[in-house]
Amino acid sequence: MSKLFNDEFLDDVRKAGTICLIDSGYGALHIYERLCDMLHKAPLEVTDEWIEEYPFIWDEFFDKAQEELPEDIVLWNNETGDFLVSTFSDYARSNIDDDYIQDIINEIECKIEKEIELRKRLEIENVENGEYAYLFENIDYFSLSNVEIVAHEDYYNHENEDTIVSSIIYDGEIEVYIEKSIFSTKERIVLEVLLTSPEYTHVCISNNGDSILAYDTFYLVQYLQKI
Repeated sequence: MSKLFNDEFLDDVRKAGTICLIDSGYGALHIYERLCDMLHKAPLEVTDEWIEEYPFIWDEFFDKAQEELPEDIVLWNNETGDFLVSTFSDYARSNIDDDYIQDIINEIECKIEKEIELRKRLEIENVENGEYAYLFENIDYFSLSNVEIVAHEDYYNHENEDTIVSSIIYDGEIEVYIEKSIFSTKERIVLEVLLTSPEYTHVCISNNGDSILAYDTFYLVQYLQKI
C-alpha cells in the first residue's frame, strides 16, 4: 500500500515547521479531488454524489494519516480549513489552548510538581536524620543525648524553652533537577515549547540540557530540641 507522505516530504516538514498540504481557498471540490488523488481513488463527478462522499473521504484520509505519521508530525486543519502538516512542536505553539495540548501541559505540570514534592519530603527526612546537623555551629549533634532535630516548613520562629539552636536549610526557594527522560515523546516536545514560552505554564522551570530545573517556594528550618 502506497504512503500518503514520503520521507522527503516529512523531512521538509521538519525543516519548515509547517507545510500547507491543501489550500481551502480553492473550495470544497478542490479539497475533495486532492484527497481522492492522495488516496488513489477516482473522484465522483456528479455533484450530489461527491458531496455525499466528501466527509467519508475526509475521514479516511485523516485515519490513514494518523496511522502513518510519526509522533513528531501531525496533520490538522486550521480555522480557515486548510490542511496543514506540522511538526508537533509547531502545532503545539499554534494551538497552545487546544484541549489536547492543555491535557499534555497538565500531565507535564503534574510530573514536575510530583518531583518537587518528592524532593521536599526527602529534604525533610534528611534534616530529621541529621544530614544537616553540621550546620549547628559549635555543636556535635551526634555526641549529644536526649535531643532530637525537628524540621519546620515555614518562616515562623518555632523556638521555645527546649530549643538549643536552629539553622535555616532553605530560605524561600528550592531548586530541583528533573531528567527529561521521565516525560513521554510528546510531553518532551511540549516541554520545549514551555521552556521558551513560560507564560503558558504555572510552574517555574528552566532548561538544563538533558534535564530541567524546577523552582518552588520552600522554607525549611531545623531545630535542635531537648527531649
